[in-house]
Amino acid sequence: MATTTVFAERGTPLWDRVWALLAGDVGGDTAQECACCGERWQYMGTYVEHGKSAHEFRHRHSPGTGNREYRRFIEDTAAGTTTQATAIVYPPRTGAAHELRPLLAQLSEETVALLRAVVPGLGE
Repeated sequence: MATTTVFAERGTPLWDRVWALLAGDVGGDTAQECACCGERWQYMGTYVEHGKSAHEFRHRHSPGTGNREYRRFIEDTAAGTTTQATAIVYPPRTGAAHELRPLLAQLSEETVALLRAVVPGLGE
């Protein structure tokens, strides 16, 4: 089965649900606007495969750390569960793949496969 990409539209139940997932993970402030550059959390889309949906967000300059961060939430509709994959944090624009390998090693094979479907060559 192929992966289907869905982009939630503002004001829809899916939009509200995915942003609520992020809000629960970041202490309620889904903007977390960076004072120096204005960057904030961005919804990158929902990827559906095998009855599971992966909702992905990114922040290109997280306040306080300056890191790029990605958060992914996996929903299993059949089981009625939602889990948050470990946040992927990139140091400020170093881009060195070897720094991601320890983080990727902590994730399940399924989560790494989903991430690599979105970011080819991630951590290689």
